[in-house]
Amino acid sequence: MHTITRTFSFDMGHRITHSRCFNPHGHTYQLEVTVADELDEYGMVMDFGELKKRVNELVVDGLDHCFICYSRDTVLRTFLEENDFKRTLVDFETTAENLVEWIYHRLAEGGLKVTHVRLYETQNSRADYIPKAPLEGAGTGKDRAAGGRSKDSSTAVHSNEHLPAGGD
Repeated sequence: MHTITRTFSFDMGHRITHSRCFNPHGHTYQLEVTVADELDEYGMVMDFGELKKRVNELVVDGLDHCFICYSRDTVLRTFLEENDFKRTLVDFETTAENLVEWIYHRLAEGGLKVTHVRLYETQNSRADYIPKAPLEGAGTGKDRAAGGRSKDSSTAVHSNEHLPAGGD
């Protein structure tokens, strides 16, 4: 088994309703996506260009210069909607830990054989998501253990259609 990793960068705003990160703010996020597979006939796990295209379609293009908002945060949600700002509503607090797991599920359900996702919120702060069975059921959502909290697109609410359909 071989792996490849590609790094992506995007700017996104958020806030966390019950922490010192209460005030709306933004970060330049760095996202590392690792996929695994056997080598193909050309000696590749996957073409890096194809990985870039798929991750951009499934995640980055929708989140770049967007505000991600917990759907129960009615104050921020109302402000974003009234001003028609680019936004994505989700059913969880937008901590780095929750975001990285949500991103993993979007990618896996989009057909990528993701084994590891790392999200840097700042240069010194990051969160990682490594599923218990990374390749089993990649692209189908079967990797979520019973009792695990799903953050896939079926439980997230997307406004303004800024996230591409990749599992909706």
